[in-house]
Amino acid sequence: LEEPVPVQYSDPIVARAVLRDDSGNPLADREINFSLGAEQGSAVTGEDGVAQWTAVAGFPSGTHPDALSADFAGDYQYLESRDRSDLQVLKESASLSYEGSYLSRVDTPVNLKAELREEDDGSPGDVAAAGAVAFDIYNAQGTLVRQETAAVVESEPGRGIAEVASPPLPAGIYTVRTRLPENPYYISPPEVSTELAVYDPQGGFITGGGLLCEGGLKTFAFVVRPSSAEPWLPKGHLVFVDHTDFRRTRRISATGFAWLVIPNEEDIAYVAGTCTLDGQPDYIFNLTVEDKGCWIFPQDTLRLVVKNAAGAIVYEAHSTISGGNIKIQRN
Repeated sequence: LEEPVPVQYSDPIVARAVLRDDSGNPLADREINFSLGAEQGSAVTGEDGVAQWTAVAGFPSGTHPDALSADFAGDYQYLESRDRSDLQVLKESASLSYEGSYLSRVDTPVNLKAELREEDDGSPGDVAAAGAVAFDIYNAQGTLVRQETAAVVESEPGRGIAEVASPPLPAGIYTVRTRLPENPYYISPPEVSTELAVYDPQGGFITGGGLLCEGGLKTFAFVVRPSSAEPWLPKGHLVFVDHTDFRRTRRISATGFAWLVIPNEEDIAYVAGTCTLDGQPDYIFNLTVEDKGCWIFPQDTLRLVVKNAAGAIVYEAHSTISGGNIKIQRN
């Protein structure tokens, strides 16, 4: 029995046995019985004395002593013969994606959901063997505030879902880091980081208007408040104009709002939505404002990030305002 090459979990393994007489001559047309764990099969030797049998490596990663066997039961000419071989199994490749909530309310459980997909190599294993997916939730300051786990449940061959309803979170911007912990069957894919906004539909509204002078003159004006009925999506307006280059004034105008988040007992608010950039549609924006409450010597700050449809940043401004005011009004 030839020692097989290392194979990944759930992939095919080809067992190859050679049957010869004492003089080294190949024996043809003899049945060889193979076994790999609970899997069994047989093959008949060819003119070269070789019999091949294909099975699936259903073992966890590691070296499995004598896992593969080949047996010749003997016949009227020859005595029985058997051999054993170790099997080295490697972890299978897989990918992980986050499919859960990106937006949630303070009075609603957070749906944490991930999909685990095995490498498409034509021989899927049981993805439930991966165990559980971990969801680590960090607040805007980078502090770990919650950890959840969910068992992987196979939804179709080579594909599994891990899902858990986590208790409601306070209003704020969070990062959900989704990962597959170490396990003996699958390589842990790269961690997936996802922004999660948790809002309070009765949390208040924001207004602002003024200018930024750092790095060139910029003006802004906005009013954003929750709608008065379900689904509580924000409404309002936002206009930001960059006058730094008099030959090319940049203008960002909001066309829709995805969320307004005002964390409890903080002087900061977050807004996200869609916008036009210089009159061109299909951009998204994130606005972060701080209300420091000083009119005479403005300390309020504003940060505006604009991304294209591919998620690349195409415009950014961040500064303490030079004039005007930003107001976060809580209900």
